[in-house]
Amino acid sequence: MYLHLPDYKLSTTMRLRYTLLAAALLAAPLVSAQTLPSLPFYEGFGYTAGDTLNGKGGWKVHSGTSTTNGPTVDGNDLAFAGYTTSPTGSLVVAGGSGSRKDLNNEFTSVTTGTTYAAAVVNVAAATATSDYFFHLAANGLAGASFRARVGLQTAGSGFVFTLSKAGTSGTALAAETTERTFGTSYLVVIKYTIVDGTGNDPVDLFVLPQGSSLTSEPSTPTLSAPDVTASDINPGAVALRQGAQAYSVFLDGVRVTTAWPVATAADDESRPGNRALAIWGSRVRLTVDTPGSVNVTLYDVLGREVTTLFAGSASGTVEARLPDGLTPGVYIVRALGNGLAAAKTVVIR
Repeated sequence: MYLHLPDYKLSTTMRLRYTLLAAALLAAPLVSAQTLPSLPFYEGFGYTAGDTLNGKGGWKVHSGTSTTNGPTVDGNDLAFAGYTTSPTGSLVVAGGSGSRKDLNNEFTSVTTGTTYAAAVVNVAAATATSDYFFHLAANGLAGASFRARVGLQTAGSGFVFTLSKAGTSGTALAAETTERTFGTSYLVVIKYTIVDGTGNDPVDLFVLPQGSSLTSEPSTPTLSAPDVTASDINPGAVALRQGAQAYSVFLDGVRVTTAWPVATAADDESRPGNRALAIWGSRVRLTVDTPGSVNVTLYDVLGREVTTLFAGSASGTVEARLPDGLTPGVYIVRALGNGLAAAKTVVIR
């Protein structure tokens, strides 16, 4: 059956709009904003300082009923030499009494090989009892799937990082012998390796201080989880936990990959076709080579402006997020600036 549509006359303005839109659609690579984006995953927490993280950039609650005690965006960047982080913010994860929100962000499950989860971590407070704040999980985050649990506890005048595959205390927990300093940024990297069989996936942790060589994976991990016989998972989420102990941790530059994340961190924006404008899920990242005024704008399929994602002076990396609640359909993200013109098509499903 054929459907006949009546003819319409378009104004010069509308003809120009459709011509420009057609050109943009042909030139822009197609990006699908899936519910579960593929790796690599990156979060720089470039949101408004003071906001809670829940509901932003795919983060959602899996535990806790409090309406206020969620991980909170901080306006200060955690810089770590050689590792790319957002220039606009970090995140505060705080434990303590009362109901506190734990958040997760899912990605397509990894079913073979190694999964790495990295973050710049700066600890402000800890207690004598270990409690974990950062971990991996399977899709859906059933309670039994919390794996590669990174925690901390006081030691001397400072603290140490702790690690387990699934446990929280006793022989299931490994603790560092190197005392760390409060208020100092460290790069923490989880390594979860899938091996054949059941109850045998090893979990390792690397703790790298400022000045460490970041070009390749160290030959020996800082910690290896002793409870290796705990049930295995296919990693499909990264999670932030606010436990019962009164700790306070700042995080930045959370990155999940299947290759050593430190060596590839600076390449996230420079993979083929992605140097100027990269989109993963709801995340938009723009690399600005020449400092100056930049506008990143979202248009619908008819060429109508939906919202401005970023407008202002920029140099280096600019981060933005697609707004929540977009009607399913085709959109265009367009970036214009000093010597810069880039566009990508996004499909919201």
